[in-house]
Amino acid sequence: MGLEELPLEIFQDHVASCLSKRDLCLLSMTSHFIRSAVEPLLYGKISWSWRKDMRKHPPIHLLIRAILNRPELAFLIKTLELRGSKPRKKWRVRHWRGRHLMPAGPPISIWEAEDKTCLDPKEVCKLERLFRSFHRGPTDLWDQSFSEVFSKGVIDLFVAILLFQLSNLRCLILESDFQFDTSFVTDVLRHEMGSNPTHGFHSLQTVIHSSDITSDFQVRHHGVDLDQVLPLLSAANIKSLDISLPPLELSWPRGETPISSITSLTLRHTGLMGEDLGQLLRATPSLQSLEYHFHYDVDFRRRPGRSHQDLFDCEQLDKSLTHVYNTLTKLILSIRFSSVQSDVDFGGFRGMKGRCTSLRHLTKLETLEIPILMLFGWEPDPHIMMGDLLPSALQTLSLTDDLYELEDSDWPDERLLDLIGTYL
Repeated sequence: MGLEELPLEIFQDHVASCLSKRDLCLLSMTSHFIRSAVEPLLYGKISWSWRKDMRKHPPIHLLIRAILNRPELAFLIKTLELRGSKPRKKWRVRHWRGRHLMPAGPPISIWEAEDKTCLDPKEVCKLERLFRSFHRGPTDLWDQSFSEVFSKGVIDLFVAILLFQLSNLRCLILESDFQFDTSFVTDVLRHEMGSNPTHGFHSLQTVIHSSDITSDFQVRHHGVDLDQVLPLLSAANIKSLDISLPPLELSWPRGETPISSITSLTLRHTGLMGEDLGQLLRATPSLQSLEYHFHYDVDFRRRPGRSHQDLFDCEQLDKSLTHVYNTLTKLILSIRFSSVQSDVDFGGFRGMKGRCTSLRHLTKLETLEIPILMLFGWEPDPHIMMGDLLPSALQTLSLTDDLYELEDSDWPDERLLDLIGTYL
């Protein structure tokens, strides 16, 4: 029995799934039947990672060209995953308080190691028509024409044009450098999740639009802005959202709070807190899982004009959680401080006040991860009992030692063990 005589499901599940993508590409050239069976595996998940030491970008322009000539390929792509740091041109090294910071050079051109002629004039015209479909204003800060941005090989342009064509996308992952510096991608999200979309991303359920703040100094002052948040919250089909949010003053258009269908929300390396966090949680009435990883940039908070009112207030967190009292089943909390200075002195600096007192009102909460200081406060209270602080439905509890680098952060071991022993 030849390969073409096998049932399609058996061929895909037991033959093609065991091969590498390179082997699948070679196999797809043997016959029309095999190509049609292999292409869903070849194009189902597009995953590329960038590294700073790379001399060229992954072949995103070749994938776009393939879709331009065979639009049906776009429907096969269900996951788009872009991670890593874009290779950048070397620029003057910046200094801050005697320390070297990451060079702020622009990303290298997509044409750095490629020839623009790999796309013929007809294909370039198709790209421009696609671009004009979702982009209505000047091309970013440069106010340049499409042809100028295309000639510069701006990677964000190609990412946006690729994303715009993926009508059957289920999962979108934009991390690290692709979490910011993405004005054209924002245009696509705003257009497709607006009132008059081309296809609307109706199948999109999972969005990861975040970055690891520890990997790059540059990420400290970047995050998803409000223009990027609104389309993601307003999409009725998105169920899981993972984003990095800087300190924002959330104010919804026309004063109307959007009602999101999100059931899982991760705020990674976020500066969002207080009433703004409450505004966000008010927009997610169906939320079941919340990960809130608060990041406190000491250098930023110490700038002139900033006051100690920016201290993390557990009482404000309690108020924010009232919007998800009756739905939340999983809650993960963390808090950390950082400074670009290696010798920063945190002496006398606490950065957090109070303790969380509302957890017992989360009637459906089954899983909780929380810093010891956030649960019990800075000073051991002899009258505190863990059973009085935690919800009755809780099944899994993890206590962490966030803020260990600060003075007075060590809780007496005996007192902590007594609390745990009494609770158990």
